Amino acid sequence: MYIFVNKSILHMFKIIVSTIPMFVCAFWCIVLLSEYKSHNKAKIFLGFYMFVAFLLYLGHAAYFNHEYQFYGFWENIYLFCSLSVYPLYFIYIKLISRKTSLKLKDFWVLLPSVFISLFSFVLYFSMSPQETKIFLEDILYQTSYSQNFKLTPLLTLQIFKLRLFEVIFFIQIIFVVYFGRKHIIEYNKKIRDYYSNTEGKTLQQFNYLLYIFIATSFASTVVSILGKSFFTHSTWLLLIPAILFAALLFIIGYLGFKQEFTFTTFVEDLNKDAIKDLLDKNDSQVDYNELTQRKLLTELNELLEEKEIYKKRDLRITEVSMLLNTNRTYISQIINENMQTNFSDLINGYRINCAKNLLTDHTKKTFGLSEIAEMSGFSSDSSFYRIFRDKEGVSPGDFRKKNCNGIQHTTINEKNIELRKNSIF
Repeated sequence: MYIFVNKSILHMFKIIVSTIPMFVCAFWCIVLLSEYKSHNKAKIFLGFYMFVAFLLYLGHAAYFNHEYQFYGFWENIYLFCSLSVYPLYFIYIKLISRKTSLKLKDFWVLLPSVFISLFSFVLYFSMSPQETKIFLEDILYQTSYSQNFKLTPLLTLQIFKLRLFEVIFFIQIIFVVYFGRKHIIEYNKKIRDYYSNTEGKTLQQFNYLLYIFIATSFASTVVSILGKSFFTHSTWLLLIPAILFAALLFIIGYLGFKQEFTFTTFVEDLNKDAIKDLLDKNDSQVDYNELTQRKLLTELNELLEEKEIYKKRDLRITEVSMLLNTNRTYISQIINENMQTNFSDLINGYRINCAKNLLTDHTKKTFGLSEIAEMSGFSSDSSFYRIFRDKEGVSPGDFRKKNCNGIQHTTINEKNIELRKNSIF
């Protein structure tokens, strides 16, 4: 009786473990697709991605719980889903980093998954019952450990199909990681060259998505090399990839849900600023001579040092270009090439210097960090704290204490910001 109960508990535990990633995908699929009213295409597409991932992990659950008949058929769908999740994630990366809408040609990366799935269906329906039994038990599950079964042409093709699947899967990971990272880097550069305040636009969540993307790719490669049958012998072995993939999928879903700013938002801001791509392209071809460059650099320095335009919290490069009576492409080029930086870092450098002067000014010792942040042009306390710490290596509060000749004056606002710093980072 004890052994029977123990086996029942272990079996139930195995079912729970094997379905964890599936339910994580189902949760985010529902949450993200419920955002359809917000017209956020990236979230809706990520919801579709989670639906495909749900079908994939449904196949995983069936396999690990030895649902032979169900998995025998579902394996054809499983192959499609398994070869689709990375290309779909790549399309999602394109949608948040360089596309305002998707076209049919964007889905060409799904062709290998469609081909393998159709090929698999043809083989499945062409096999005899005996061949199907051998395919399930000896090839997929490797349970009989028999070398005496007859390897028919159809079974040979099934083995070839599985090897081809592994090769395509590995190539996909390399392709998606390389080009996905490239798209994100290019997007980040555009954002830093356009906005002075990049908080919530690129510096945090996009980087996290990239790291998660690489981690998921590595974990998928390891599981693919070991093979699913490696994890069928022990529930505890199965628990490792189940928890890992569930955690990664949850973070992907969470960050995708929180990410409101995308390339579409960026294009909308460009349109609001009345920026015409054609105008930029034409102006960018103008051959500005060295004298003109020096003149613009001088005028730019005057705007920053005398007029202190960096104190405008939501300053964009288009506003600077209009003040200098030129186009944003050329101003961005001057900042990148002549100053060896980007627009965001340039403006925040001036803001940091302003904040440092205020923090060490004894006449401003009663000012809290929130007031210092606002006076310097930062959009929020968290942005001020993060950028200051990145540039100076210490928090604004610690900087003030070290540079005020021993005078320690901490306002209520300063205390609140210092207490929040651990939760922010």
